Amino acid sequence: MHEDGTDESPPQQFCVAVESPTQTLNRVVAGMLDNRDYERKPELRKRYMFKVCLVLRQIAKALSHHHPEGVIHADLCLENCGKFGDKWKLASTMGIQNVGKACDPTRLGESAPPEAVELVKRGLSTRQACFKSNLATHPSMDIWAFGKLAYEALVGEPLLDFDTTLEPKDDSKALSDIMKWNKVNLNEVAEDLAGIGLPKTGIDLITQCLMPQPHKRPPSMERILSNPFWKEIQRLSSPNKRSPRESRSHRRSS
Repeated sequence: MHEDGTDESPPQQFCVAVESPTQTLNRVVAGMLDNRDYERKPELRKRYMFKVCLVLRQIAKALSHHHPEGVIHADLCLENCGKFGDKWKLASTMGIQNVGKACDPTRLGESAPPEAVELVKRGLSTRQACFKSNLATHPSMDIWAFGKLAYEALVGEPLLDFDTTLEPKDDSKALSDIMKWNKVNLNEVAEDLAGIGLPKTGIDLITQCLMPQPHKRPPSMERILSNPFWKEIQRLSSPNKRSPRESRSHRRSS
């Protein structure tokens, strides 16, 4: 995809790369957070937002090619989005699973959606949040993870706090937070995204991806890619480019 977002690249480039990337999205986010100019200069922060949205669209395009092939990535996170040459692709094949098959809980991580967690009885009276062992994999799992990825890349904060000293499967508190994800959390996400200046179309898209119920999320990555947000963010990132309506108005006033 070119910088203007209008020219789609050949499908064969949208693969899971196994070579080492020259850049990763988590390092891009860390660089933004380390540079205080992003706090002091709103225009610089906006340019960061526009560039991240270009990356997110390329990642969405990659997922849109995986899902019809019957696989989900299942490990979508900032660390696994890498730049290879001038293209951003998905890295890591560790989480890839077949759609419709029982999900391997050992391959789930911080990007797992609410439906992947359940309470399991431990002892006589204790219950602990754990990854399900009988969950059928579905593209909606990647769609949730895409919403989480978008939030974290744009805002620069984790969507959920995991204990870095534990494996995700052993962090029962974080897993419990995922399982309890609700409208209050979605409102907080919307407020954070509004705070960085993301258009309402983008806020709506990301919160839809993060709906706790899988059937309320966008049904496919193709639906996500057809969302009007991408055209709006492209227009906003090119202030000298008038929309058709603005051009007609300008000609009449002339």
